[in-house]
Amino acid sequence: MRKARVKDDTVTMVALLTACAELGDLELGRWVHARVDCEGWQWRTVLLDNVLIHMYVKCGAVEDGLRLFLEMPRRSTVSWTTMISGLAMHGRSEEALDLFYRMQERPDGATLLAVLQACSHAGRIDDGQRYFESMERVYGITPEIQHYGCMVDMLCRMKRLQEALELVEKMPFQPNEGTWGAVLNGCRREGNLGLATKVTDRLIELQPEQAAGHLTLLSNMYADVGQWEQAQMLRERAAALNAEKPAGRSWVNQNQSIMVVA
Repeated sequence: MRKARVKDDTVTMVALLTACAELGDLELGRWVHARVDCEGWQWRTVLLDNVLIHMYVKCGAVEDGLRLFLEMPRRSTVSWTTMISGLAMHGRSEEALDLFYRMQERPDGATLLAVLQACSHAGRIDDGQRYFESMERVYGITPEIQHYGCMVDMLCRMKRLQEALELVEKMPFQPNEGTWGAVLNGCRREGNLGLATKVTDRLIELQPEQAAGHLTLLSNMYADVGQWEQAQMLRERAAALNAEKPAGRSWVNQNQSIMVVA
């Protein structure tokens, strides 16, 4: 693009920073940030600052993202959500929740999901339940499956498996693999093998291509409590499923001819 002498602009920088975030390329992200600063404030928009914050937190440079957030002359809901989520993602849940208390924009569903995740990582289940229950009443936001899944995960982390199951039954959605995965982790923490077996069956229904992996995990749970016969049977089922998978193939261009390599 630069060789073609095409002038870059805010859209270009947003695309570059998004790529840096996905690749975890902090060095290139800093270069783009410096390039933006060289152009002066005509490029600085709330959107661009939001993408810069996203890039920094995704690349692990949380302090740089926080510094930029605090320096922003104007912030949007996305600004607050990105920073709250970034802090929670890097184990700074208390700071994330403190930032939510100070939030000057009306939160949206993504903000409240980040808040629930922060509560989960901080072990603040009572606060998490309060926020979850107030979503519609206070903020006019209908909880989606991600919010329910986060609450199920939170309850399972705190070894409140029965409450998690009751919430799954009340969900206005069909539980997905993320929800059942959280319940399975809860079963592992509490050693509930009977429920773990039922949950594994649900996961296999949802993800038949990953059946061997789910069976191996269940086998490990049985092995952990010394039930070797059941563990071995599950491992044999997993091995049989792996044996049924077709061999992987690659397409190779050789001398202008396409060859298939197994």
